Amino acid sequence: MLRHPNAPIFLDHHATTPLDYRVAKKMEPLFLQPLNAGNRSHAWGRKADQIVLEARQMIADCLHASPEEIVFTSGATESNNLAIKGIAAKQGGHLVSIATEHPSVLAPLKRLRRQGFNVTILPVDRWGNLDFDQFQHSLTAETVLVSIMLANHETALIHPISQLASCCRERKIPFHCDATQAIGKIPVDLSELPVDILSFSSHKLYGPPGIGGLLVRKESGSRLEPQMEGGKQQANRRSGTLPVALIAGFAEAFQLAVTELSTRTEILRGQRDRLWQELNRRLDGLVLHGPELHENRLAQNLFFGVKNIPPDRLLSQLKQIAVSSGSACSSGISAPSEVLLAMGCSEALALSSIRICLGRWTTENDINIAVEDIVSAVQNLRKT
Repeated sequence: MLRHPNAPIFLDHHATTPLDYRVAKKMEPLFLQPLNAGNRSHAWGRKADQIVLEARQMIADCLHASPEEIVFTSGATESNNLAIKGIAAKQGGHLVSIATEHPSVLAPLKRLRRQGFNVTILPVDRWGNLDFDQFQHSLTAETVLVSIMLANHETALIHPISQLASCCRERKIPFHCDATQAIGKIPVDLSELPVDILSFSSHKLYGPPGIGGLLVRKESGSRLEPQMEGGKQQANRRSGTLPVALIAGFAEAFQLAVTELSTRTEILRGQRDRLWQELNRRLDGLVLHGPELHENRLAQNLFFGVKNIPPDRLLSQLKQIAVSSGSACSSGISAPSEVLLAMGCSEALALSSIRICLGRWTTENDINIAVEDIVSAVQNLRKT
């Protein structure tokens, strides 16, 4: 990653990731070619079609799935909307999710509720966990979809998707899972995970923004109503000219993330743990959000609140690191994290929280700088 001398150190990899130079190298020549995968009448169209075919196969191999099950979208937000609205439009009935889902899941569910659909949003405990008995009792003969993410975008909690999805499969209820934050951070094997529909995105994998995917199992595909129509691309599941260069970059990024997962995870976990230990050694009143560090939590994540400081001031005091207070998709809105509020966190503590996600090029010196920046900011705020 290119680093500019006066720019803050980027530690907000839940929000997005910088483009890997190997991915950029893969895409660069393709941007200069007239590639249209929808036209096989000439050599350029056939070349484009082959690139998309190979990309589908690469991603499918990483997920242990079939290439024909993958639908390319503009990103996870579109994928989630297509999954939820596509099922609702075809099936009608009852939909189930949880209060800590990403806005791109909760917003379409709330819209469907306003349109008359029966929607159940289940609560979570103070760590973000879902009560399994309550989940089971929420399922009815009218339930047509359950949507629960694999790893939370703020707390990094890893949900027991295998257990939840198996429960749905026994009842023949389609299970949608937003795996955007999980892929490339933990293994995702669809030969073992009984998920029917899976969302994912490129820019969380050091790939290009503007491209994502929705994996729709063959047995679920017939129940998904297209939400974009016109060109009948991708077997009429999502119309629109495919961005060939972005798709090639997406597949490259996907493969790199999965291949390098095991070696990078331990490095990132060690850096994250050292950061938390140093902060606690030098500051009191720190409150960890979500599960304990070595429980069901992504290794890259640290999300915590700071007591005894003025609310909504901490981020503005950080000069050397780039972090956030919650979901990037709610940026520009000065409001407490909806995830934290759903977990029972006070509004004041939620507004005094920061979310850190380490990345592929985070160094030990970055950790040292982050500690000094956070400690200095908190100490200054506590003086006011």
